[in-house]
Amino acid sequence: MFNWISTLKEKCNARTMAIFFGLLSTILIVVVVVLAVENSDNVYDLKEAYVKLEILELYIQNMTATTPATEGT
Repeated sequence: MFNWISTLKEKCNARTMAIFFGLLSTILIVVVVVLAVENSDNVYDLKEAYVKLEILELYIQNMTATTPATEGT
């Protein structure tokens, strides 16, 4: 039962812990950069969609303003 604890203590030295935390921090930095770039792309897409919606809204308002109302038909 205590055999695996003693082998764990032997393998957990400063060198292996430094390698582990170095790899962990590198992976976390890569993930943060990827998520930041993806979020930036989403913000650009949302702004572009908002502009298209504004153009469509103005087009619809102009169509309703210039179309004569037909009453009684």
